[in-house]
Amino acid sequence: MAEGQKNSILPLLILFVGGVAVGANWPKIRKRIKPLLDSLGTKTAEVSNSVSKFIAEQKENFEDRMVASKMAKKAKPVKKAVKTK
Repeated sequence: MAEGQKNSILPLLILFVGGVAVGANWPKIRKRIKPLLDSLGTKTAEVSNSVSKFIAEQKENFEDRMVASKMAKKAKPVKKAVKTK
């Protein structure tokens, strides 16, 4: 086997062995990381809600500016009264 082929197989072999090790110990690993995953899920939901709220507010502000701009364009200029003497 050429040297280049050995170098490309080594990372795959390491990943495979790591996957087997995790798979074999998954029930133990899951028990230990469950509290972490639960808290991450809560934080992720909070961040997602905050981002959604921010985007909705920005969209509303943009739409308000668009309506105001359209209304300003449609508004007819008021003719000034001509003073007569």
